[in-house]
Amino acid sequence: PAAGGFSFDLLVGLSRGGITVADLLSRVYGGNTPIVSLWVDRHSIYPSSNFDAPFDWVNEPVVRVIKSGRVRNILLVDDVTRSGRTLIGARQYLETATAGDVMFKTAVLLAPRSVAHQFEFVAHVRPTDALGMPFALVED
Repeated sequence: PAAGGFSFDLLVGLSRGGITVADLLSRVYGGNTPIVSLWVDRHSIYPSSNFDAPFDWVNEPVVRVIKSGRVRNILLVDDVTRSGRTLIGARQYLETATAGDVMFKTAVLLAPRSVAHQFEFVAHVRPTDALGMPFALVED
């Protein structure tokens, strides 16, 4: 991302795989970038993702950190996407919660060609339909 002209102050990894990717990116880019995890309810309203009530209390500290005035550029990260719904939903949730005072960019490790254009940074564009998530109760 830094080579693309975007310098981030904070990495926000989506719960499950995104937080791991955020940690690895922090190490690659000097190890001094703070990391927080945004919790995503992927089960109660499947196939959609939920970031709000009744579970929004979990994400309140994340929103508070972002709204603190110390953060201007955020890289929102996930590991794999099939449809883009979760990462786009997370971005919309945070943009609404922060009233547009912060710039968000998105990054994903693996995305199919049909949705890769929705994200600023994609490490690999490949079909994801055959990709299994061995620890997931519900596939995203």
